[in-house]
Amino acid sequence: MKLKTVLLLSAAILLVAASCKKKEEETTYLSFVGSPEFTLPPFVEVGQTISITPKAVTRASTDTETSEPGCYWTISQLAIRDTVRREGDPASQSCSFSFEVPDSLQTLTVLCSRFADGYTNSSHSVNTIVVRTGNGYSSLQGFNYPEQRFTDTRDFRSYHYLTAAGMDWMAENLAYEGCGYSYFKCAVMDKLFGRFYTWNEAKSACPEGWRLPTNEEILALTKAFTPEIAPASAKETFKNGAGRLMANGYFNASRLWEFWPDVTPVNTSGFSLLPLGYISIQGEENNHLDVMKYAMFWTGDELDGDQAYFRSVYMKYDSISCETGYKDYMALNTRCVREHPAN
Repeated sequence: MKLKTVLLLSAAILLVAASCKKKEEETTYLSFVGSPEFTLPPFVEVGQTISITPKAVTRASTDTETSEPGCYWTISQLAIRDTVRREGDPASQSCSFSFEVPDSLQTLTVLCSRFADGYTNSSHSVNTIVVRTGNGYSSLQGFNYPEQRFTDTRDFRSYHYLTAAGMDWMAENLAYEGCGYSYFKCAVMDKLFGRFYTWNEAKSACPEGWRLPTNEEILALTKAFTPEIAPASAKETFKNGAGRLMANGYFNASRLWEFWPDVTPVNTSGFSLLPLGYISIQGEENNHLDVMKYAMFWTGDELDGDQAYFRSVYMKYDSISCETGYKDYMALNTRCVREHPAN
């Protein structure tokens, strides 16, 4: 009798378990139409307030429920998890979200997720990098800039400069906002990396009293710190001297120039070239290329009506190349020069 009871009880348990498993297998979750996509600038500044509104999502066409889905945001690095609207809240309850950029140089992952009963969450995330741009402790560290500075009276931006071969040389990339392009379309980076200009823009963007350098002047600058170079022409590649012009600093604690045995960025000149690549301009599309590989800056010398000379430094070699590019289809960093007042 006891054995029979045990067998019946076991059978009942198995039947209930099988029934539960079947219900679980039959449960299906609907999917939202669309995703809560949003955009963020690739770089954000400490203290900046960021406000975001995601794209709307809608319920599946087979769903008769009409209430608005809920919405929450997370920034895992800041331990933020904010539900800004619950499922069924009135439409006036926005899914928008704001946060203040913390004083911590890091990459933030911002995620938006829409949810509703019976639905699989729909999520979208974007990364952004926090930078400091102030005159104190900024994202750029380890630079041996010259102590000399001048102020551009157009926007009152201050630049370090060095004196060599009878000329004053900007030791930072020009950042005049009257024309040109920002690093990855992010104006916050103008204060750190300067802007990118076509040749024609660069010709007019230098501050009053300053201009683009010639190849002869770039040769004289390089010789001032690397006397052993002896090119046959100022428009040739200089076989040495790049390391003495390359910034040996860091961006957000990461080394700017990747280490290669053939070149050492010692920056003894203080010229502080940055490996920011260039912008290829094709109609309304701008592509940023060769980032963290090349430093490039315009000269004032023309090849012809369409092309002009520029100088480039590549991370792998201790050489300063002389190349030509189309004046209106490339945007490069710009260093301006002026005759030293004592001359």
